[in-house]
Amino acid sequence: DDLEVLQFYPGSLGDEYIFYHSSSQTLILTDLFMWFEGEQNLATKLFSRLMSANGDSPKMSLMMKLIYRDKTKLRNSFAKMLEWDFKRVHLAHNRNIETDAKRHIINATRFAEHSGAKSTVES
Repeated sequence: DDLEVLQFYPGSLGDEYIFYHSSSQTLILTDLFMWFEGEQNLATKLFSRLMSANGDSPKMSLMMKLIYRDKTKLRNSFAKMLEWDFKRVHLAHNRNIETDAKRHIINATRFAEHSGAKSTVES
């Protein structure tokens, strides 16, 4: 009863679901964001660079950015996710976020606010 599910960016090529476990205040993400850091084997280094998902903070991979091109719809999905009161984030790729989790995720969504890419939604 304490696990909430949200279909992220409904109606897209990539069905992505995100989860919120309220009793532990944990956001659970599969492919939406990645954060590769530390020692990595060659395959992981290549993958993380190709996906633009390496560095000092979580990022949405290049593949996901290509799938989720409608910036208005993307911002709306981010807003729904950020309504949850999470303190930590479990990522499927490389590491979890145990401190400042919400700040990290807010920062990871900022590209959608100022993206130079055109929205596919007509104004």
